[in-house]
Amino acid sequence: MAGESPNGPVVPDWEYLIAHHAPHRYGRTLPLGIGRRVYHFCARCTGQAVGFLALLSVFAIRPSFEATAATPAVALILGVCPAAAMADWLTQAVRSRESNNALRLASGSLLGVAGGGLVAYGLFQDWWLFASGLAVLGLYLGLASLALYRSGSMRRVVADHFP
Repeated sequence: MAGESPNGPVVPDWEYLIAHHAPHRYGRTLPLGIGRRVYHFCARCTGQAVGFLALLSVFAIRPSFEATAATPAVALILGVCPAAAMADWLTQAVRSRESNNALRLASGSLLGVAGGGLVAYGLFQDWWLFASGLAVLGLYLGLASLALYRSGSMRRVVADHFP
């Protein structure tokens, strides 16, 4: 429920779903005023949605792009795209630096392009491209988890993201 706590305002659960941040971290979000309310959207997730929709739009508008996207070179590029978001988020999570919303949007967009490519491969291409994409995703998640664990930041990051 919304209200006040000793740590500041409490964010309703549904609002936390779109912001992913407590009010003291709203600098990591993009505010959108609708009527008299301001809604805060996670900057990196907004970038992901933009990249995801952009890539799927290309597939929908240009059917010939399907054949081009099935090449190993494109698959490799899509496999590298999440690295920017992982590096940006991970260095921020272990508190070695604070990112900014422009970088969050850009790295999130690259992550969204990769996610859109993964879905497009699953829907339109051979299963091995989709399975390879899932394996790359698992590798990124494993590396991020290992980095958080080795840096001693795992508990703090989990507590920050799942209050």
